[in-house]
Amino acid sequence: MHVLLTKKKEDEQKELILNSDARLKTERTFKLSNNAKYELINSNENLSDYEQFNGNKLQHQLHKEIVDTLNESSDLLVVFSDKKLIIGINKFIHCSFNLAIACNKIK
Repeated sequence: MHVLLTKKKEDEQKELILNSDARLKTERTFKLSNNAKYELINSNENLSDYEQFNGNKLQHQLHKEIVDTLNESSDLLVVFSDKKLIIGINKFIHCSFNLAIACNKIK
């Protein structure tokens, strides 16, 4: 019986450590491509909103996905700059990311 109680306590302590670690907020920096920087500057966006982020692990993962997709879409825009569809999609992506970053900062 004592072994079971000890095991349960150990599991509870591990879960507590994991939960507190997940809530731990840290500052991280993210790398924007030159094309992404160019697009953000032309859209009057603040680069630091994308390059630096303070949050927990889950928030950092979401922010990383945003920055990675922004880099990819900005690179595609350069390659296919004559395609109106790509320009429209890229503008939509930028607007979506502004909202995603704002929501991600709330929690």
